[in-house]
Amino acid sequence: MTTQLSFPLVGNPGKSKGYRFRTSRNDRTRYCRVKALEKRYRMTTSSFLEKFSKGEIGDEQDYFDWYAFHKFLSSWTNTKNALQPLIK
Repeated sequence: MTTQLSFPLVGNPGKSKGYRFRTSRNDRTRYCRVKALEKRYRMTTSSFLEKFSKGEIGDEQDYFDWYAFHKFLSSWTNTKNALQPLIK
């Protein structure tokens, strides 16, 4: 089975700068949403994740959104970092 990956890239591989990843509006929106949740609940994402995993905070929808946004951004960052050396 073959999996095709599609990532937004910009640039020209023939030039010295090569390719770079372009941040989408959705990525920026997720990042801003995480920062807004940190401000609203007065805690960092790492503190939130620790409390959330221990069941020390409630079951509000914001908490599940926060967890999902963090997981998506973390996964995307790891993928981007792993691929970056391959596209230079």
